[in-house]
Amino acid sequence: MTVSISPYLQHLLDTRPGLWGCKDAQSNYIYVNRAFSVIAGLQHNGEIAGLADSDLPCNTEESARLFRAQDGEVIRKGQALRILDIHGYPDATLRYFITTKAPLRNAGQQIVGTIFHCRELNSVELIKLGTLLNQTAYSSEVAAWLASGSSHTINHPDRRSTLSPRALSIILRED
Repeated sequence: MTVSISPYLQHLLDTRPGLWGCKDAQSNYIYVNRAFSVIAGLQHNGEIAGLADSDLPCNTEESARLFRAQDGEVIRKGQALRILDIHGYPDATLRYFITTKAPLRNAGQQIVGTIFHCRELNSVELIKLGTLLNQTAYSSEVAAWLASGSSHTINHPDRRSTLSPRALSIILRED
């Protein structure tokens, strides 16, 4: 089944701050805004339609399986996920994002994919988060959690959070 989004939703994704996009039920991209296409290494946001995370020119191949599992969970449970994403880039820099993935529904309210928003953490938020994590990082459990991958589900009802309520309040702050 081919999924498309309305011009109104495209307009919303294009005019909101941050990285926005939609994927179908197979985790293939339907649409992304210009900001996402730039960070993904594409010339135009229209180039992404039909691609999977593993097809992108940026360094997402390593995390593609995890992203697909997160998308599947959102679709199966019909609930949004909040995720701390840490991505390395070819210039050896790291960038940190809070990503929210939610069900994408058609006019009949059936879930047909996911809609996502990524908000990059700024320097002040990273310093605060780093300080808070440093206070708990002496725990081998927290260190193992952070080292276990580049994408971490946080504040999820089915999972115990390894971050303090204060750390969560900083990284989950909405713009």
